[in-house]
Amino acid sequence: MLFTIPLRRAMVVHSDLAYPEGVAAAEILKVGSSAKSEQAAKGGSGIKEIALGGAGAMGVAAVWTLLTLARPVIDGVKESLAAVRMPDADKGKHRMDIDMSAKSVGLVFLVTVVGLLCIFYAFVSPENLPGSQTLTFTVVGVGVAVLMGFFVAAACAYMAGLVGTSSSPISGIGILAIIVASLVMYALCSSFGIFSMPGGEKFAT
Repeated sequence: MLFTIPLRRAMVVHSDLAYPEGVAAAEILKVGSSAKSEQAAKGGSGIKEIALGGAGAMGVAAVWTLLTLARPVIDGVKESLAAVRMPDADKGKHRMDIDMSAKSVGLVFLVTVVGLLCIFYAFVSPENLPGSQTLTFTVVGVGVAVLMGFFVAAACAYMAGLVGTSSSPISGIGILAIIVASLVMYALCSSFGIFSMPGGEKFAT
């Protein structure tokens, strides 16, 4: 939620949102219906092919969305930083046009990160790993959570403004976030020899 505050103005207020949600949803339904009709005409494997195509398309679309969002994300961060130097610019504006200050966002973010560090440490510490490994798991885990949280917030907030919440790519991006986190944890567990320990697989999971 914090990440969406500095990104809102660049992605929603200053962005060209071409389609209202109803039009976008209708177009998606048309494409889905025509695809199903074509597959049904081909035979019994159609449904399976479509499902493999409800998964591949979502993954590719999620990656493409993240790549195309690079410029809006940078613009949003720049505007947020500029707002710190222009507090008087908000005078006379409607409250819905005034973002939470960057200082407040930073403070809440810091408190949240401290909380995440405590939670990750609570998960890792019972395994009685060496102190350096416990610290690495905790810091890397929080880092992955923060970075993937940022990308999920950026992509889904932008798409919600573009085509509406019912067409949000949160599921595809959520799957990618889980895959990235899993690969990072797998790499750490392999390098530290966790899988050779009793209960290592359970810990990694």
